[in-house]
Amino acid sequence: MFRLQGLDGDELYVEEVATTDEVLFECPPNDIAPILFTKSILIRANIWHVISAKISGPSSDCGSSGHARVEADGVVFNFRNSTLSNNGTDVTVGQIPEMYFQNLAKPAEEAEERTVEEKAFDLKMYTDFHNISRSALLRPAPSVYCSLLRILRWATTIVFGQMTQSEESLWQQERATLIAVLVLKTLRFYTETLYPSEARADECIEMAEPAISMFDAIHSIFEAANNFEGAEMDRPRLSLVEECIASIVASSHLLLASPFIVASQLATYMGTPRNEWRLTALLHAMANTDELLSFFPDVVAAKPRPPMYSHLTERMTKRLPPISDRCRSATSLHSILSFLFDVAFARSGEQQIGASSSYSLERISQVLIREIAKELVKGDFAHSGTPSLMNTPCRFRRRTVGACWDMASGAPDAIALRVDRTGVIVAGIGVYCSGAEYTATYTIEMFKADLSDTNSEEKWELVEKVTHLVSANEGRDTANLKFNRAVPLDPTMTYLIKIASLDGGKTFAGEPSLDGGKASAGERE
Repeated sequence: MFRLQGLDGDELYVEEVATTDEVLFECPPNDIAPILFTKSILIRANIWHVISAKISGPSSDCGSSGHARVEADGVVFNFRNSTLSNNGTDVTVGQIPEMYFQNLAKPAEEAEERTVEEKAFDLKMYTDFHNISRSALLRPAPSVYCSLLRILRWATTIVFGQMTQSEESLWQQERATLIAVLVLKTLRFYTETLYPSEARADECIEMAEPAISMFDAIHSIFEAANNFEGAEMDRPRLSLVEECIASIVASSHLLLASPFIVASQLATYMGTPRNEWRLTALLHAMANTDELLSFFPDVVAAKPRPPMYSHLTERMTKRLPPISDRCRSATSLHSILSFLFDVAFARSGEQQIGASSSYSLERISQVLIREIAKELVKGDFAHSGTPSLMNTPCRFRRRTVGACWDMASGAPDAIALRVDRTGVIVAGIGVYCSGAEYTATYTIEMFKADLSDTNSEEKWELVEKVTHLVSANEGRDTANLKFNRAVPLDPTMTYLIKIASLDGGKTFAGEPSLDGGKASAGERE
C-alpha cells in the first residue's frame, strides 16, 4: 500500500506505508482469497492511497462492472484508476474486489473538525513542498527558506511532542525526525553556498534574514531539547539535536564573526539554566576555528579582523543586547577557563545532558582547554607580526616501553631533512630522555649541503652548533633543545641534524618511523 502526497494525489510522489510477505494460497473457483497486511494501517481522510498486488500463478477469476464508490459502516471508499497498474486492473474490471477495515472514527463533530484541520494542514504543507522546485535547489530564494523552516517547525513539534508507545506513534516520530534532518541538511547546503567560509565579493544581502531565521529555528530545537522531560533522549530526538549542532559548527564563520557576538552568546548560555545544548553547540563552533584567543579581547589587544559578511554580521549584532561590565568580566579568558575546568572535571560524576551523544559538553570543554593552552604556550605571535612557532608531528608510530637506546658510547645519531617551500626557520629539536631522573650533556650540530648534483662529492657545511645540559626530567619522555639562533631553511638544500652525548646513558627511542631515512656511514638514524 502506498500513500500519495498532496491533495491532488500525484502518483509520481508516493510513500510506502504497508506491505505483506509472500503468501501461498489455494483458492477454489469463484472464491476470494483474504490477504492481510502485517500490521493495520491508519487511513487518512481524503488522501489517495494505492494498493498494488503482484500475483504469480495460473489464470484466476476477475471482477467486472466495478463501482467507483462503495459505502460500508458509515465510511465511503472512492476508487479511481492508477498508473501503477500494468496488468489490466482498473475501476471497472480486475483484481482486488474487497477491502477489510476497522472503523475507529470518533463522533461526527470531532471527526469533521479533524478533517478540516487535516485539509488545511495538507494544503499548507503541499504549498511548502511545491515551492521547493528543482531550480530552487541551485538558486534558493527567501520563499524557499520560509517553506523549509515551516516544515522544520512542524516536524520538530512532532519529534518533541507528547508521544505514546504505540507503533504508529513511534513511526510518526521517526518519520518527522527524518524530514527535519533532511530539511536541516538542505538549509545548511544553501547557507554554505550563499555564505562560504572563503569570503566572496558579492554578499547576498536579501538572504541575511532567512539565514538568521534558520539559526533561530535551530535554537528553538535546542530549547525543546533542554526542556525535554526525561533522563535521556531517545535516538530520533538525539539525532535531530546532533544535526543541529553540526549545522552550527558548519556555520561557525558566520555565528562567531566578532568577539562581541561570541561574548554575548557565552554570557547568555553560561549565566542561565537549561542551555546545555546551545552551549555545547557554541563551544564546538569555537573549537572549529583557528585562533581561539582572538575571541578574548582581554588577552589579544590587536584590532579585530573585519567580518567576511558585514551586512549579515551587522544584522546579527543588532539582535543582541549590549554587554555589561559584569558580563564582560564573566567572559574573560580567566572566567571561561574556570568554567571549562568546572564542566570538564568538577562535574564528571554528575549526570550531564547529552552524555551518550557524540557532541558532549564535558568532552568539548576538555578539548577547548587543551587548544587554548596550546595557543597560550606558543604566545601571541600572530598579532605581533611574528609567525607562530609550530612543531612537526612525531615521526614515530610509538615509543619503546623501556629506556633501551644507548647514548653513552659517544656515537652520534643523525637525520637528514628537506622542506618544500621557502620562509621556514628551525628553532630547535626534541630528543628522547629516560623518563626517570636524568642528567646528560648533548652536542647538537646542523649541516647543510647541495645534493642536486649526484655526480659531485657531498660537501656538508656547518650552519649551527649548540651544547645543552639536560637534567631533572622526572616523568618526561622528551626534552626540547633550542638553537642559539633560528636557522632559515632553503628548499634547494639538504640539511643534517646530528646529536651526540658522552654521559647520556640509556634513553627511550621511537619505533618504527613514519618515513624512512638514510643515515651517514657509522651513524645511527
